[in-house]
Amino acid sequence: MKFFMIFIGYILGIDYPDIDIKIKFLKHRSFFTHSPILTIIIYYLWGDKSSDLIYILSGFSFAVGVHLAFDLFPKKWTGGSIIKPFGGVLFSKIYIFFGSLLSFFWGLKIAGNIDTYILLSILGIIAVFIYSKKEKTLFRPLILYIIVIFIFGSLYFQNFVPYVTKYFQGIGEIIKL
Repeated sequence: MKFFMIFIGYILGIDYPDIDIKIKFLKHRSFFTHSPILTIIIYYLWGDKSSDLIYILSGFSFAVGVHLAFDLFPKKWTGGSIIKPFGGVLFSKIYIFFGSLLSFFWGLKIAGNIDTYILLSILGIIAVFIYSKKEKTLFRPLILYIIVIFIFGSLYFQNFVPYVTKYFQGIGEIIKL
């Protein structure tokens, strides 16, 4: 059930930042949609934090982070690449970078445990590969994503690296059978 809820969150969140294209009073790369603002608002307005629906929100948050990781690497920093209404290349780069980091961190905070975080992270890697076809780039967003996931996991969870190592060794044993 957890996997399904997180998956739904990813589906809802991966293209959410670009919803500003369809909303007439917002311009593309709106400061509101290209940030974790909605996730944070929903989290604080949500009454029951113990509900399984919280997994949708953590998946949504990670998916927004993946989307923003790709938005850090446009073909050119002009026009549609700039955060609206503030503008400016430097501001946009900083805003999107920290928006991506905060989205990942917020998803981690919502997930709360290492198993859910690993599931979120693995689905994120899959999302990066799938989304790369649409964005026509892979390497830089993937490297950024992996670095952030390992840094946050290591800072947030004790024994993160040994746990992940054992986790993947277990998967390796299953594959060998």
